[in-house]
Amino acid sequence: MLDAIEGERYDRVAIEVESAQHGVIEAYCYIANTFVDDQLPFDWYVQHVLNGALEHTFPAEYVALIKAQPHVIDHHEERAQREWQLHRPIKITKKA
Repeated sequence: MLDAIEGERYDRVAIEVESAQHGVIEAYCYIANTFVDDQLPFDWYVQHVLNGALEHTFPAEYVALIKAQPHVIDHHEERAQREWQLHRPIKITKKA
């Protein structure tokens, strides 16, 4: 499970999703239980979310909301490099 990675700021919630190959199955999602107004996500995190939305053909309106998400550049070079290597980035343009 991702519990150790997501940490205390997220709750793991079981949901039912419909799979084209397997019908309705149980899946887990992590939902933030806190929100910090003055913290924006890192650029690479928004990119991960964007790539997932594009890969799973989310509606264009939702993809546009992800692209418009304000974010900050991660200046922790080792972490940023590791995260950017996970996907071939489709660069987002809006920065906070």
